Parts: sequence; C-alpha cells; structure tokens
Amino acid sequence: MKNEDLLRNWLIQVWIENDFRGAEKAFSPETQTAHIAGELKLRANDYETMVGAICANFRPESLELSNVIEQGNKISAQMTLKGRRLDSEAEASLNVYVYREIKNGKFVGSASYPDYIAFYTAMGQLPPDMVSTLMMGGSLHE
Repeated sequence: MKNEDLLRNWLIQVWIENDFRGAEKAFSPETQTAHIAGELKLRANDYETMVGAICANFRPESLELSNVIEQGNKISAQMTLKGRRLDSEAEASLNVYVYREIKNGKFVGSASYPDYIAFYTAMGQLPPDMVSTLMMGGSLHE
C-alpha cells in the first residue's frame, strides 16, 4: 500500500467512520503526534478523546487530502474535513496539515498542525473579526 493510501485510510477511519480500533496497529508503540496544540503530544490511544472533543459539535462528512508530498518514507498533506455544525447544520471545515513518517506500514513519526482559529470561528465559538482585531492591536474584550 502506498504511503498516501495508508494515510488517507487512517484519517477516514478516524474522522469519518469514527473508528479507533486500528490506532494501536497504525502507530508504533513509542510514536506520539506532536503539535496538536503547542507542545501537546498524543499517543495512539488518545485520538478517540481528541477527535471526540472536536466532533462534539461538528459532524465531519468528507475528507480531502491536497498538496501531498512524499519523500522516501515521509509524507505530508493538507487535510480538509468538511462537515456541519450540530447546532445549526451550517457548513464548517477543519484544516490540518499532517505529517507522518512510515516504516513497515506503521506511523513512526507524526505531527499535525490544525487551524483551530478558523475552525472555531466557523463553529461560532470565536468572533469572525478576531484575527483582524488582534492584528490591529485590539482586544476581544473591548
């Protein structure tokens, strides 16, 4: 199986099918996913909790991988999850830059860089003008 197929299948299994049974098989025991939020690192068995928290108000319906780059046993891609808010059925998406290093069909290196600001803005949990307000030196509490 190609690395892109391995990555895509894992992401669909977790995000779309909400199936975490293969987590222990997909990751080598010592692998942690870095950069989920700052220095937070997840182990394979932590994905169910993390994905569950994100999906508490969001229903992913489709997953796209773009800008896929493979070099040897390393792969990076832009993952876009498109779905709906559970409270209003409004469309929302979550963009995550994912990186994996793969050996013998297992993830041995892993990093994910989610765009939480855009996601939580689309979810109605952050003000739509937050980024521009803060970039202009303003405050969200003015």
